[in-house]
Amino acid sequence: MFAQMMIPRHKQAVEMGEMLLAKEGIPAQVVEFAQGVIDAQGPEIDRMNAMLEAWGQQPVTDSGGGMGTMDEIGGMDHG
Repeated sequence: MFAQMMIPRHKQAVEMGEMLLAKEGIPAQVVEFAQGVIDAQGPEIDRMNAMLEAWGQQPVTDSGGGMGTMDEIGGMDHG
């Protein structure tokens, strides 16, 4: 469940980084940060999907629809 929830977040972060890199005039530090997000989270998406497949679950192929509410995430309750 955790991987299935995190993959769309990672994909959205990669997409935002790519959109930012496509713009002109972005400060070098911001470009470096965006590229770091892409470089780190792309492989993490692949690893989480591989784990899902190893567990007999479907890999996540779309970006999802945004972060769920706390009620929807109920399984992550630490209280």
